[in-house]
Amino acid sequence: MILDIIKKRRSIRTFLGKSISQEITDALVEAALWAPSAGNLQARKFYFVFNEDIKHKLANAAYGQSFIAEALEFIR
Repeated sequence: MILDIIKKRRSIRTFLGKSISQEITDALVEAALWAPSAGNLQARKFYFVFNEDIKHKLANAAYGQSFIAEALEFIR
């Protein structure tokens, strides 16, 4: 069963082009904060990138995968 799931996974590289509301973003962050972590260390950080230049630099740092900059546009 797990092998089937692994074989059928996919990466999303196209986006709708609409903003996510602050309310939804807050709910996502809260859900992530409550998610279990190894040893309950909560060793994670969340970054919200609004600066266009930084988004494009991040995309370039990810081997020029421009869809990353597009995805980052909608994290609000």
